[in-house]
Amino acid sequence: MQNTKKINNPKKLNAICFFNVNLHVSGCSSVLMEEASQNAPHQQKQKLENLTSDILLWSLHFHISLHVSHLSNCLLTRSGIISHKLSVSVDVRMGHTLFGALGLFCEYFLCLNHSFHRYNFLNVEVNSFCQFDDVSHFILALNILLYCGHAQDPRPVLTVSPSWTSPGDSVTLTCSVGPLSAGWRFFWYKAVPDLSDYYKYYTLELLAGGTTGTEQDSYILHGQTHTAGYVCRAGRGDPVFYTQYSDVKFVWSGGEFVQTFIFLHKGINVLFVLTLFVLCVSPNDVSSGVNPAASLTVSPHRLQHFSTESLSLICEGNSTEWRVIKVDEDGKRSTCYYWGEMTGSTCNTDTRASSGVYWCESVTQSSNAANITIHNPQPVLTVSPSWTSPGDSVTLTCSVEHPSAGWRFFWYNVVPDLTDYYTYYTFELLAGGTNGTEQDSYILHGQTHTAGYVCRAGRGDPVSYTQYSDVKFVWSGGVNPAASLTVSPHRLQHFSTESLSLICEGNSTEWRVMTVDEDGDVSTCSNWGEMTGSTCNTNTRARSGVYWCESVTQFSNAANITIHSGDVILVSPVRPVTEGHSVTLGCKLRTENLLYNVDFYKNNTIIPNPVRGELLISAVTKSDEGFYKCRGRKSPQGLETLTSAESWLSVKYPEEAASSSVFLVPLVVGLVSGVLLIILLLLFLRRYRKSEGEIFSF
Repeated sequence: MQNTKKINNPKKLNAICFFNVNLHVSGCSSVLMEEASQNAPHQQKQKLENLTSDILLWSLHFHISLHVSHLSNCLLTRSGIISHKLSVSVDVRMGHTLFGALGLFCEYFLCLNHSFHRYNFLNVEVNSFCQFDDVSHFILALNILLYCGHAQDPRPVLTVSPSWTSPGDSVTLTCSVGPLSAGWRFFWYKAVPDLSDYYKYYTLELLAGGTTGTEQDSYILHGQTHTAGYVCRAGRGDPVFYTQYSDVKFVWSGGEFVQTFIFLHKGINVLFVLTLFVLCVSPNDVSSGVNPAASLTVSPHRLQHFSTESLSLICEGNSTEWRVIKVDEDGKRSTCYYWGEMTGSTCNTDTRASSGVYWCESVTQSSNAANITIHNPQPVLTVSPSWTSPGDSVTLTCSVEHPSAGWRFFWYNVVPDLTDYYTYYTFELLAGGTNGTEQDSYILHGQTHTAGYVCRAGRGDPVSYTQYSDVKFVWSGGVNPAASLTVSPHRLQHFSTESLSLICEGNSTEWRVMTVDEDGDVSTCSNWGEMTGSTCNTNTRARSGVYWCESVTQFSNAANITIHSGDVILVSPVRPVTEGHSVTLGCKLRTENLLYNVDFYKNNTIIPNPVRGELLISAVTKSDEGFYKCRGRKSPQGLETLTSAESWLSVKYPEEAASSSVFLVPLVVGLVSGVLLIILLLLFLRRYRKSEGEIFSF
């Protein structure tokens, strides 16, 4: 048996070699400068002016050494061509080492020779600073070079075709060495599991008849029956110079399911999706075509799983010691230790599994393989409308990618968690939501205040859930007496150079200010301001977005604030205007100067306005709701126009009207019910009297 070897990155090792040489050159020149300045007589100090130019010469010496080392690299990388042209076998490692050592000696003798001739007048002991610190230092440098040369051994690339087989198939192994050259022989190995070595994974056994290698760079395996791993390497010369071992490549056997999977994947997509769903829930697919001596069973018994599920990978067969191996989508190999917990012959993943090929290994056997897909679906929640007036109905819709039958949808209200800086919220199921709904929508009646919601989907027994959706908010501009937001300055648009104060008030002693920016990112005041008590001061770091206050149990009214980098903003109220009241909109210049020829627009349509500079709406109605902006000039004859951003003007019904409307319906219902009850009672009495008269006459 022969063991695989793990060699570090050759480029990094070359850098170590060059850095080692550079240390000696820099040390030589720096010590020379120090000793020369300390020992030079006063009258000879002018000669020290030459030291600066000499430093450049030391650098030149280093570059000579660098190029010598580079030449050895060239010999290495082009060894195939050199061997082919000269018809000889070149031991590249030895050449690399000798050239590297030559570079070090060049540095030493160049330093020594130049220093004697140049600085002997200073009476400096040149040997004291040009020689190596000690013999061990020099040997260390040579060892680094030896390792560098060895690290440059080429590593072949092994490919297997096909990688998934049915029992009895033939498999072709191909070993590629670059650059191509004559004289290579190829050696083929089977990877044998080594459960005693945690890091090495495998020992290698030569395949039948492989002692002397093959001239061909391919090897055919006939009658492949079970999962197995293979390795190759190449060699040439006498004595033989070997490349490194290739990485282990696997030939997997998973039974008939895998072949069906591949055929359908290359066929019609719709047929693939439908058939895949049927196959994945069939109990005979994951373990079909198993090796009796080593088999893998997956629980739940299917090939597709949610990331929120825990899997059990169970090994069975003629062994008492097992390990579970995975090769992920990037080709990286790992054991259960990294993404689960091995208990006896079972690996439990605890939701840490990822998509890849899984199989069991004992000391002598490899099981059937399962190509498991881990889905990490996250539903998308939408709310409509996102801005509401008191009493509006809101529809929540939960969308799952690749929807199919069997989903149930679960709906949650978000509750602020002021103790957790990262999660922000905890979730509470909405009324009647324990068992979920078959419909992917949920209607909220009588929405009154700002609130946040999430959803998720689940199916199966036991239920497998998707992730939670991102939080979506339903905002209300109306003031909640238990929690309210005040913006200072009291307008929706602000210049980017302004500092804002966002003030929280209501039935709480602890508050935080939240925002959702234009990209949908949620953050707190600590990310863009400073929270002092119940007030958040932005210090010019605020961005455009929706802002609101939160206590442990309440959400405040929300304000859709625009931070404008231009020279003009629209002055409009933060809170909704009560119907019947008046409102004045203004146009503000950054420099506080007067704007000329100001026009106002609603939904991009100019509004006739006899008063220049502001827009007065004396009695607001619901029809006045919309997006407003203003436009003006810096001077009466100015050609440049300045336009503000748009802001929404919200209108609400009077509280008295709203309150009366709330009580009007039950009042009317009560009156109608009372009248009907009286009528029914009178009819009953009349009938009763009539029946009494009939009896009496009899």
